Amino acid sequence: MKRGLLWLAGGIAVFSAAAQEPWAKDQRLPSFRDRLGYSWPLTAAGSFYSTGGNVFDSANQLSIAGERFVAERIERREDRFVFIGRCGAGWAVRREIWIDVERAAAFCLEEIHNESGQAGEVDLEVSTHFRTPWRTWSARDGKVLIPGVPQATTGAFLSFPPRDGDSDLFLLFGEGAKLEAQEQTFTARFPVSLAHEAGLRLLHFMGQRRADPGKTLGLEVFSPFFREGRLVAPGVTGTLANFPGLDPAPAGVVWILRDGTERSVAGPVDQVIELT
Repeated sequence: MKRGLLWLAGGIAVFSAAAQEPWAKDQRLPSFRDRLGYSWPLTAAGSFYSTGGNVFDSANQLSIAGERFVAERIERREDRFVFIGRCGAGWAVRREIWIDVERAAAFCLEEIHNESGQAGEVDLEVSTHFRTPWRTWSARDGKVLIPGVPQATTGAFLSFPPRDGDSDLFLLFGEGAKLEAQEQTFTARFPVSLAHEAGLRLLHFMGQRRADPGKTLGLEVFSPFFREGRLVAPGVTGTLANFPGLDPAPAGVVWILRDGTERSVAGPVDQVIELT
């Protein structure tokens, strides 16, 4: 096995199995680009920031019981980044982030554990802040939703006034989430109830698209992510609290791309990194 490499950025230990040399201490985490040309610049908290061509200022920010996630360690595993840290004193968190380049979406696998010493009922929130106010927002089934009112729906579309470089946004959060859109903020809220030392896993993703003039995003943007009614997520196995019917996805799964073609894709290697 390759020797792991370690560097420090702002007090955070960052591990890389793929790099041949340690990264510079002041080096930023990478900015990925999907096959549609949209950028996904990573922060040290597993969220995304804007480089000027994104409709969001910040996206995928995690908090539990009002406590913002703070990473204590970052690992790179092939094309994925793992952020290990806490939301306050009582909640241990592991965030695994990757960009599905072919299907042009940012995936996030959240694993949380209750270390508070008692059973807890809290809200897990994933929020996104936009550079400009959104124009319309609707549920995954196309129903137009009311601003500022939490909605129990599995996913959403947000459209924005057309401007150079801007895009619309779609998000999928699965079952159990309440979604809410304020003027320039979008929040997905999961009510979480866990016994002490118990944990759960949640999967969600978002994608940037530009709708044709006069049109809005529709269910077709989700079609590449499903097969026979089930979500296809290569490399994700085990139980997910918000996708109880998710099929385990072994290497070599087939998905349908946006142009209607099928393609076999090997799931990424996700092995434990040993530091020696």
